[in-house]
Amino acid sequence: MTGRSESKLETRVDPITFEVLRNAFRAICTEGSALLERVSYSPTITEGHDYSVALLTTDARLIAHGFKDQAPHLGTFEEALKATLADVDHWEPGDVYLHNDPYTGGTHTNDVKLIRPVFFQGERVAYAVTLCHWADVGGPIPGSFHPRGHDHFQEGIRLPAMPLYQADREDRSTFKLIRFNTRCYVDRLGDIQSQYETARLMERRLAEYMEKFGKKTMMDAFEDTMDYSEYRFAQEIASLPDGEYEFEDFGDCDILHPDLPRIKVHCRLTINGEQCTLDWSGSDPQPRSSWGFARPALLSATYDGTMHSFPFLAPLNHGIIRHLEIVSRKGSCVDVKEPNGVSGYCSGAYEKVDHVTMGCWAQANVHVNPRYVHAGSLNLENLCTGGIHPKTGVDFVSYLWLEGGAGACTFRDGTSLINSIYISGASNQPIESWERWYPMVVTRCDVVKDSCGDGRYRGGFGIYRDFE
Repeated sequence: MTGRSESKLETRVDPITFEVLRNAFRAICTEGSALLERVSYSPTITEGHDYSVALLTTDARLIAHGFKDQAPHLGTFEEALKATLADVDHWEPGDVYLHNDPYTGGTHTNDVKLIRPVFFQGERVAYAVTLCHWADVGGPIPGSFHPRGHDHFQEGIRLPAMPLYQADREDRSTFKLIRFNTRCYVDRLGDIQSQYETARLMERRLAEYMEKFGKKTMMDAFEDTMDYSEYRFAQEIASLPDGEYEFEDFGDCDILHPDLPRIKVHCRLTINGEQCTLDWSGSDPQPRSSWGFARPALLSATYDGTMHSFPFLAPLNHGIIRHLEIVSRKGSCVDVKEPNGVSGYCSGAYEKVDHVTMGCWAQANVHVNPRYVHAGSLNLENLCTGGIHPKTGVDFVSYLWLEGGAGACTFRDGTSLINSIYISGASNQPIESWERWYPMVVTRCDVVKDSCGDGRYRGGFGIYRDFE
């Protein structure tokens, strides 16, 4: 076993100011998340909390995110901003771009990022990014989840960096593009406005701190925040035994393949001192269905499973990201080539990568930190419905998910009736909201008896939810 690192972290700013600003960055994001929740139009965001926000440096390094934000989003912020910066040469105050391309910086097309530069005294100092799951982004099926779709052309509109505002003036062409290609445009317009106002709020808050502490202190604190997280992560790794740890899991089947084969997700974790590599090259080739995902989502899922295995590292930032080497094979189920579909990623490859990552770290942690070891959680289920509401005559699209049981820990039973571990910041959407917004009536909501996994400590219980 390697010894714990004895090096001491030296910060650029004094320790008290560092703690104030490190927490301030997250507070800015958390306030932004709260605004999204309050003023968005879609219940997916206001009730389900399927949103995230982030602050990034001008060269696309993650500084902070909100307290309740969704793990699948967090690891894609850097990739999305890198892709946007590659397409956009010049920025002015008030410029805003949209991005949802899964292959260059996203998850699936429903997760739409709004990217705004933060200027202070005429200089670009950061980026504020807001992300919401839009309940519909077009395609042949309401909700844009196509279980039988085999490419992204059947999963709604795909946006590279698209100008939404120029100097805070609407780009009418982009708004029309969205209007012509999505259902329930009034909902989308409300969600866009909430993302836009949230980014403006984050810009104001960051500028207020710049005024109080000075630009140099703030920029130094960006770096210190990342260095601190990397330092803590390196210490955690150094406490673990060197070696290789492998784990694998399987998706039930590729529903578009005539033989319905299982889909293997395999990882080899290598620990050498304070360094680590997670290699996904042993995973199966990409499926014909939309079960897999592209590399940006693989990065996010690997970060996610790692953070679950070291709970005191939160929140995620670039300091942790740069300390992980992640290897994948293009054309595999965890690094698909376009135009392979990805709409089902979160109930497919994401869940498996998250849990396989946890399985690898668990084999190392069990020798040192057994309380860090726990099983995975329920499989996420996505349900989309849509049509014309019979009472109002207005079109609707619903996006719903079910809660269930979490896996057991080494010291206690798993929790029952919660969301998947990787969307624990989300909430179930109340029955009253379902019945208010959508033409459905819930007839049953009950615990599934004996649905938990057996063991010294059992897993959590699942749930029934019937409606008509």
